[in-house]
Amino acid sequence: MWQHANLNENGYATTRLSTDASKGNIVIALPHDVHADVNRAQRAFDARTQSPLDNIIANAKILLDNPDVPDSKVIEMLKRALEHMRNVI
Repeated sequence: MWQHANLNENGYATTRLSTDASKGNIVIALPHDVHADVNRAQRAFDARTQSPLDNIIANAKILLDNPDVPDSKVIEMLKRALEHMRNVI
């Protein structure tokens, strides 16, 4: 939910899994085709220029707009991602 590029840009992680902020980041396993769709949608914005909150919200919207990802799962992940962000910042 919170893209590594945004974690990195804001100084919360250098490489993936290099910090507790990165290790505790909320993720979801997606089928390859759904993951490709999500990645395409993410390329519409620059994660490095967003605030952490804006980045998490943008990614939640992408997942909510995808019919193959259950809304209830996205809402659960969003709550966890926001809590994680509050613990990091």
